[in-house]
Amino acid sequence: LYALENNVQRLVEDHRRAQEIEQVLKSRNWIKSVIPVETNIVNLELEDDFSGSDLIRDLQSKEVFAVEYASQKVRLVTHLDFGDMQLERLLNIFKSI
Repeated sequence: LYALENNVQRLVEDHRRAQEIEQVLKSRNWIKSVIPVETNIVNLELEDDFSGSDLIRDLQSKEVFAVEYASQKVRLVTHLDFGDMQLERLLNIFKSI
C-alpha cells in the first residue's frame, strides 16, 4: 500500500527486475514453471525432485529471502531496497544452482 501511495513511479523498476528474474528462472532445469510476472512478485514451482525448503535454506545462507508458500512453490518479491546490484547477484545465484 505504501508503494502504491508513495512510490508508483519506482514500482516500474521493481516490475522490470521481477521480469528479469522470471526470464532467468524459466531457463533453469530445476524450475517446473513460473507464473507470468505482472507486478513485482515472482511465483515459481519447483520440479518434483527439488526441495523448496532446501532452496529457501540455500538462499537464506546467501542472504536472499524467499517464501515457500505451498509444497514446491516459492515466492520472491522485488522492492524499494532491491536494486540492480542485488538483482545481478540474485541472478548469478540462480544461474549457479
